Formats: sequence, structure tokens, C-alpha cells
Amino acid sequence: MELSGYLAVAKRWWWTLVVAAWVAGLTGYLVASTLPPTYESQVKVLVGPLNTDLDTLRASGQLIQTYAQVVTTDEVLSSTIQELGLAPMTPEELRSATRATANDVTRILTIRVQASDPEQASKLANELATELEQLTSGGISQPSGLTKILEFARPDTTPVAPQVSLLVLLAALAGVVVAVVVVLLLEYFSNTVRTAAELAALARAPSLGAVPAPSGRPVQIADLVVTRAPDSRSAAPYRLIAAKLALSGEPEPVRSILVTDADWEGEAAVVGANLAAALSKLGRPVVLIDGSGPEGTLTALHGWQERDGLSELLANILRPVPRTDTGVRVVPAGRGEVDGIDPDRLTELLRNLAGEHGIVVIVGGPVQRAPNTLALARATDGVILVGRRDRARREDVVFAAESLRLVAATLLGVILTERGGAAQRLRRDRGPAHDTPAVPLDVRLAGDDSQTPVRRRTRRTASGGSSAAASSQASSVAADRASAR
Repeated sequence: MELSGYLAVAKRWWWTLVVAAWVAGLTGYLVASTLPPTYESQVKVLVGPLNTDLDTLRASGQLIQTYAQVVTTDEVLSSTIQELGLAPMTPEELRSATRATANDVTRILTIRVQASDPEQASKLANELATELEQLTSGGISQPSGLTKILEFARPDTTPVAPQVSLLVLLAALAGVVVAVVVVLLLEYFSNTVRTAAELAALARAPSLGAVPAPSGRPVQIADLVVTRAPDSRSAAPYRLIAAKLALSGEPEPVRSILVTDADWEGEAAVVGANLAAALSKLGRPVVLIDGSGPEGTLTALHGWQERDGLSELLANILRPVPRTDTGVRVVPAGRGEVDGIDPDRLTELLRNLAGEHGIVVIVGGPVQRAPNTLALARATDGVILVGRRDRARREDVVFAAESLRLVAATLLGVILTERGGAAQRLRRDRGPAHDTPAVPLDVRLAGDDSQTPVRRRTRRTASGGSSAAASSQASSVAADRASAR
């Protein structure tokens, strides 16, 4: 893995590393706080005379190493315990708490003793030095072997252990190391798409770019960033992708596009709606179709579950009213299920909806659970696969791409949705938000030659309406259908 790959991994998992360090550091602090404090005292002993000839000094320097070992012998330790009346303590326990350091140049022997009580630590250190002095003074005629206590031990109330700050730091580092190992293992054995380049390689299609993922489930109006904040940073990727699509396909421009999911996340609706809005900014009339069934995300987002739509258009119950203005017109999914789509009928419908200069954007369900998406893909000029970073499984992307190629669909490219909701990004973007209500496509009953579009029963999303008006519209629709038949 290259350095950029490690940086990408760190960017995706930084919160895990921070939490691991915090939890490990807190655990280290709690453990260190429960440990009893340990105090240390030291005594300094001079070996040999203070001022003498060179030979005596050399002899004293050689003896100091021997005296350092004598301090921790059973004889000296047992005598110290007996003198201080510490009968429960054993020589082994005192030996583990005692350390003697010899300096053969200065001829100073430093005896350090650790205990749970500062008074006891100082008494033990002083008594060990006294026992050594008594032991070395007996029967010694050479001045090089004499010892003298230079500095007695004093109680020190500052504990030397546990070092809470050091333990917390080491615990935090250990937590980060463990988290890094776990993250690398997860990345190595992960079966999800991590980058736009990887998504493009799996689908064997060009990468059109990366866009913000929806803020949550269900999808909110705030996720339609191109409509609400067209000049924001969140909308910029859609404008770039729309420009790529508008300039591609020469000499035959793209007239119809299917946006579908490469996995099971169902984010094609948000991408398709934002892409349609971005294409309309380029001056082309755009028709946005919800082709994912009656439970489609776009249909539910605008509250148009009871409005006629794609299923009625394909069944020849309705036909669109030609329009030449710019902007986005939305075709809901319709009230019924669309089974067995006729490709010729669908191609003709898309041609009529697009008109001479328009473009149709269809949102389809995932290929894995919506077979009609393959029929939609075959009737359109191209397909865009949408995958969610760290959620789209590699085998699902490969399956969707291969299924589309089996029906001779053209893959225009792939779009990666990134973690971090569009709603949060929109709050950080500068510039006023524009709440532009969605406009349904005008339709009329088949066989009705009047120029006035038929008003359909709908849920009002912006201005509202009375129940009596809705009932009147429903009666008008029933009467018009009866006369048409």
C-alpha cells in the first residue's frame, strides 16, 4: 500500500484511533489510581579516607563494588530487620526493595530503599548503612576499607511510583497501536469499496466523481443540495458531473440516463435528483422519473404516493403534455407495479418526454432486487452506478455491472457517495438556501385532446389545501376518465 493509501485509511478511521487512545488512557489512569504509592529514601556512604595517597584511593575504589554486594546479603538484611523490629518482613522482601549503587571514582556508595511508608523507607536505608559500617569496621586495619555515612536518609513524602502520567501515556500509545493493528486487519479483509478509483475498476467504467452521501434514513429535502444551495460546496460535484455528461456523447448527445445503485444502500434517488437539477442549470429541459416502484424514494420524498406517474404512462392510461421550458419536471412512480416493461414502449416514452433538446433522468432501484431496472437500462442512452464508500460490497458492484452489460446497457460511469451527510455539509456551506418546490410533469388522459392538463389528486407539499378541494379534484378525475372511456 502506498503512502496515500495509508493516509486515506487514517482519514476514514481517525475517530477509532482517537477513541482507542482515550479509552486506553482512561483505563491506565484508573488502574494507576488504585495502586498504592511507593516512597524512596537514600543514604550516601563514603568508602575509604577522605584525603589520602593514590594507592589507598585505588584500593577503596575497588572495595566499593564489594560493599555494594554486601549490603544485600542475608546477614545485613536480617540484622536490619531485627534491629527495626520488622519481624514479618523477610530478607527477600527487603532485598527486592533495596538497591545499592557504587561509584568507584568518587568512592560514594548510594543505598536506596523503597517502602509504602516514607518513614519506614528512611529508617531502613539508615539502618542498612549503619550495619555496613559496623561490619566493615570490625577487624580492619587498612584505612581503604573504612566506611563513613556522609548523608543520612530523610523521609520523602513524594511517591516515586506509580507514575500516573507515564502510565496514562503508555496506555494511550498501546491503545493506538492495538487500534492500528485492528484497522489494518479490517482494511485488509474488508469486502467493501473504499475509493472512487476502486469502484470504477470493479465496474470497469470511468469515475465521474464523488458526492456527499445522504444525511440519513429516510432521505430528507435537505439532501437535494443543488436545489437548496446551488452555489454551495456540496453542490459543486454535481455541477461538474453534469458538465461532463452534457459535453459527452458527441455527435449524438445523451438524451436519457438511468441512475441506479451498485449496492443495496438506495442512494441513487438523491444522486439522480441532484444530477437532474444540475443538468437543468445548463439550460436543458429535464424530466426526472422515479422508476423504483410505488415505494420509490423520490415519490415518498414529495408525498406523491397517490399521484399517477410512470406506471400509468407505460399502461397508456396517461400521456405527457409537451413542454419547451427549462427546469426539472418530476414523474412519480405511479400507483401500480410495473411488470414486464415493453422496451419499445419505454423507448418511445423517453423520446417523447425528452423532446428535441431535453434530457430524461430515471432513478432505478438496485439491480439485485429490481429486475425492471435492467429494462430501464436497455431503453436509456447510458447508466450511472452509485456506490457508498465503506458500504458497497465488491461482489454487488461486479454483479450490477455485469448484469447491465448482459442487457447491452452502456455504462457512462460511476459515482461514489462519501461519508458525512449532506445536511451537515449544507449547514457549513455559505450562501442562502433556496427552497424550490418540485413540479410534477403535466399529463392528460389518453384520448383527451384538450389543451388543459388534467388535475390529479395529490398531497400538497408547499402551499397546502382543503379536503373539499381534494375531493372536488378526485370527482373531476373520475368524470374525465369515464368520458374518455
